[in-house]
Amino acid sequence: MENQLPFALPGIDTDNGSEFLNWHLLTWLRDRAPAIDFTRSRPWHKNDNAHIEQKNCTRVRELLGEDRLDAPSPAPLLIELHTVRSDLHNFFPPTLKLLKKERVGSKIRKTYERHARTPYGRLLEDKHLHGPARIALQVRRAGMSPGAALPFPMRAVRLRGCPAWPDVSRPS
Repeated sequence: MENQLPFALPGIDTDNGSEFLNWHLLTWLRDRAPAIDFTRSRPWHKNDNAHIEQKNCTRVRELLGEDRLDAPSPAPLLIELHTVRSDLHNFFPPTLKLLKKERVGSKIRKTYERHARTPYGRLLEDKHLHGPARIALQVRRAGMSPGAALPFPMRAVRLRGCPAWPDVSRPS
């Protein structure tokens, strides 16, 4: 995944769960060059990852369901699915970025940027993205359409021949 980023990975921030914080990750961080920052959330402070955890519903559970995937056989399909879904979310729908929050009496006043932009548009405006990485990103976007990036349904994934995939026809 790191090789697909159009910029250098500045750091990794994980929660304290063993699904992310494990010996493989720690060994990879220790042995890599150049070094990157590694931080983790504080124990017993569940709001440390609130912005990331809220995406679990819309980005992960909505797409894959609640079932645990233990077998390695769905991995190629998950990678393809992740690529298509990431392209859809990063290149097409514009979003408003929250600039500041301030308390006014008993209410919280939120100030957003004036114009909605896509994550792709924000990245192009960044001064750190230049050269071949910038051109590659522009070429990638030029060859896309939102219709082609629509996520395919899980039934289609199951029909593609992955026997270890959970049964998506049962009610959740």
